[in-house]
Amino acid sequence: MAHATIGGVEASLVGSIETWLSLHTAFTWLSATDDTLARALPLRAPISLYARLEGGGGPLAFVDRLSLFADVDYV
Repeated sequence: MAHATIGGVEASLVGSIETWLSLHTAFTWLSATDDTLARALPLRAPISLYARLEGGGGPLAFVDRLSLFADVDYV
C-alpha cells in the first residue's frame, strides 16, 4: 500500500434527568480506503455505536449506581 485516505465523522449525545438517570451515546462513521487498490482497508469498522445508561438515587434509591452499556462495531 503506497497511499491511503482516511476520513470520518463522530457525533455524541449526553442527557440526564436530574441526578438519578443519565444517557451517553456516540456514533462514528469511518471511511478508510487503500488508494492503490481502490478498496477498503481491512479491520477498520465503518460504523461504531456506543451507548451507556446509568441510574441511581431518586426513584432508583434501592441501588447506589446501576450501569448498562453496549459497544457495537460493524465490520
